[in-house]
Amino acid sequence: MPRLSAVGISGLQAGEDVKLDLDHFKQVNDHYGHLAGDACLRHASQRIQQRLRSSDLLARFGGEEFVVLLEGTDLTGALDLAEQLREDIARHPCHYQQHSIPLSLSIGLHAGIPSTPNCIEHWLELADRALYRAKAEGRNRVIGYQDNTCDDA
Repeated sequence: MPRLSAVGISGLQAGEDVKLDLDHFKQVNDHYGHLAGDACLRHASQRIQQRLRSSDLLARFGGEEFVVLLEGTDLTGALDLAEQLREDIARHPCHYQQHSIPLSLSIGLHAGIPSTPNCIEHWLELADRALYRAKAEGRNRVIGYQDNTCDDA
């Protein structure tokens, strides 16, 4: 988390925390096997990374979740990028052995201007809430949340 905090507060400028989750990933592992699941994770991360700037940070956040920190990006720009990522993953299945494995992303994001390193963890939590809302509303969608407050307590 120190690198995330350092990236997130550099210059105290607007930024986005984006959480992405491959939908129904357990079914991929169950149906095609864990090696195919690993291939899908690599495929998704490569496709995501291709659309990011060198100043953005992509990290696997556990299981089938990823986090992206978009430095100097407002909510509108982040929503546009998130929608592009979602559409790109849906249009480009993962090819593994003789299988074409369809994938989709649910994406939650949070916009704001960090005031302290503690904001990063709080804002990742808010992005996570948006992600769960995207899943609850049917998956394969983008939900954004904007809040400039950070409760350090």
